[in-house]
Amino acid sequence: MAYQQVNPKAIINTDFAGLVKIAFGPAEPTSSIGAITVETIFGNIMFHVLDKPTPCSNRI
Repeated sequence: MAYQQVNPKAIINTDFAGLVKIAFGPAEPTSSIGAITVETIFGNIMFHVLDKPTPCSNRI
C-alpha cells in the first residue's frame, strides 16, 4: 500500500480485517483488509487499510 512504499517495514495487521466498512458516495461499502499503526508526534495512531483507491488520494 502507499504507506508501505515510504516505510517498507510497516506491516498490515490482518487481525483487524473486516472490522471497518466504508462507502464513498452511493457505491457499495468496502471492508478493511487490516490495520496499520503509525507512530506520530501525537502518539501511535491506528489506520484501517482499504484495498481500494480513495477519492481524496487521487488528488494528491
